[in-house]
Amino acid sequence: MSEENPAYLEAKKHEGKKETDSKFNKWMSSFWRLVKLPWAKTIIGASFAWCGLFIAVMNHEAGLQWITSGALASSWAKYGQEVNWKRDGIPRGAVVHVHGVKCGAGRGNHVTFADGSCTAAYLKTKGAVMPGFGGNQSNMVKRSYYDATKICSVRWPAEIALPKPVEKNVDCGSGKAVNESTR
Repeated sequence: MSEENPAYLEAKKHEGKKETDSKFNKWMSSFWRLVKLPWAKTIIGASFAWCGLFIAVMNHEAGLQWITSGALASSWAKYGQEVNWKRDGIPRGAVVHVHGVKCGAGRGNHVTFADGSCTAAYLKTKGAVMPGFGGNQSNMVKRSYYDATKICSVRWPAEIALPKPVEKNVDCGSGKAVNESTR
């Protein structure tokens, strides 16, 4: 069995935090410099969505590398190592780039951690959803579900060996994909 992604484990410590929670906002906003946006002052109503910032901060806190242009969700498509999710499935803790418009579009992108392990066979079925756990999901840190057809890329930290293929669904496919705000 492969090692777990410590950034994902760090993220779980912040479940339920809202961008309007003053202490959380102040702490998260202090990290805009990590993603080359030192002039950004807050995550509340920011013109920059903070899903990528959340992943970068969790990696920073876990001692892992992050994408310095990580304020852009689509930048995470180049992070770490590629997981061939169409062949091997998506392991819990992977960094998943999803889209609302189309992969490669300049808008409608989101990045989240996989919050379950999903087999490749399941992800190919009609109506398959992938659970994600991340920031800026309806302006908070929480679990949300994403249509598997919206997955652009799945990545894994370079510092950790790639997981073995997912052979059994665990906490996968039990929700419904919704169009919630990711700004």
